[in-house]
Amino acid sequence: MITKEMTVAKAIQDNPEIIQILSDENIDYCCGGNRPLATALEEKKLDVDSFINLLNRQKKNVNVTENPLDLSKKDLIAYIVKTHHVPELKWIDEMDKSLQKLINVHYENHGKELSDVYDTFLSIKADLIPHFAKEEQREFPDFTAGNDVDFSELEREHEHVGNMLKSLAEKTNNYTAPADGCATYQFTFKQLKDLQDDIHNHIFLENSILFVK
Repeated sequence: MITKEMTVAKAIQDNPEIIQILSDENIDYCCGGNRPLATALEEKKLDVDSFINLLNRQKKNVNVTENPLDLSKKDLIAYIVKTHHVPELKWIDEMDKSLQKLINVHYENHGKELSDVYDTFLSIKADLIPHFAKEEQREFPDFTAGNDVDFSELEREHEHVGNMLKSLAEKTNNYTAPADGCATYQFTFKQLKDLQDDIHNHIFLENSILFVK
């Protein structure tokens, strides 16, 4: 049962299905997992008791065959690489091409805002590619071997990406296409939102689960 005394991370560990509810309210669970749940809700001006009741009404998925929260250190690392690193790198390349196309087609009416979106996206891409390589080639193997790893450095990098994602959400009006945006415009922004959510889940798994094992 979720209580207001829990941290955001502990609440998610109690029931991972609440992540979508937290995301809908823009509650930071990826880099802010160690914060008290009550504090996070109060900052969003939500009624703490009512919202926690809502979280507790969310049914748990009893049919999950592989819950990453229950995996060993080694298996969780393999899960993160397979489920997040590899798909996100592919996703980023695809989004790069889609955003370039969007700028070319809609430059006349939306060139300024799309250029700002693309600049922020490229900054996220430039951070994530070497970050993933560092984790996979150095930090994760050291951690699995029982060697000391500077998690604070990785957490700072996660926080930087998290801040850029917040900026991306602001620049896209929370990934809402303009009224004159075509179907491709709408789909591209939806893909950006889905990428953001996947990165949030990914960072949560590392900061709040893997790094404390």
